[in-house]
Amino acid sequence: MRARLEKLTGRRVNSEGALLIEVNRFHSQERNRADAWARFEALLTRALVNPKRRDATRVSGGERRKRVDDKIKRGGYQTHAANHRRRRAIIIFIS
Repeated sequence: MRARLEKLTGRRVNSEGALLIEVNRFHSQERNRADAWARFEALLTRALVNPKRRDATRVSGGERRKRVDDKIKRGGYQTHAANHRRRRAIIIFIS
């Protein structure tokens, strides 16, 4: 839990390990103190929750083949466009 709390607080922990919570939302010191405690409690409750583990997933073989085929097709369009710009000639494709 301590590691999660340190990760949540970020730079608010100083070199001595003390958590610094700056609060100046209210004019009253009492209300600011209460707000600081509320923020600290909220941090603690967030740190208490265990993060959900990510399940590793795999891309199917068909999806992988489709992606590669699309890349090859796009590459064909790009080389055709580059050749067309280079030559400045009319190209007629006959199927």
